[in-house]
Amino acid sequence: WSSDVCSSDLTTPIPIRNDKIWRPAGRLDDFPEGRPTAVDLDGHPVLVLRTSEAWYAFDPLCTHRGAPLRDAYHVGGRLVCLWHGSEFDLATGLPRTRPATCPLRIWRIAVEGDQVYLRRDLNVGGDVVPT
Repeated sequence: WSSDVCSSDLTTPIPIRNDKIWRPAGRLDDFPEGRPTAVDLDGHPVLVLRTSEAWYAFDPLCTHRGAPLRDAYHVGGRLVCLWHGSEFDLATGLPRTRPATCPLRIWRIAVEGDQVYLRRDLNVGGDVVPT
């Protein structure tokens, strides 16, 4: 599985201004339910997914071969890549099926009122924000 494009260290910092602050990602209406939506977090692309149960934020490329995940679909708390069928746990980013062996980077997300926020630090604990 040497074709995976992930880093061995998901804690490597991504250069983003002031990582202690929640950044506005958009309004609730900007995120249609069931479809990953691209946002920019200080120059770093992130996909936000609103499901009927929860909100998720993750990097936009599959860790197996770099497939764009904007076209991926979700089922049962998992994100499924259309290229080779890799499945990722949406709460933790862990791959649940091969061919991907490296986790997907998951971002902290919060909803307050009608505003959605992202934060640069990773959601290592797998906290889920209900819808």
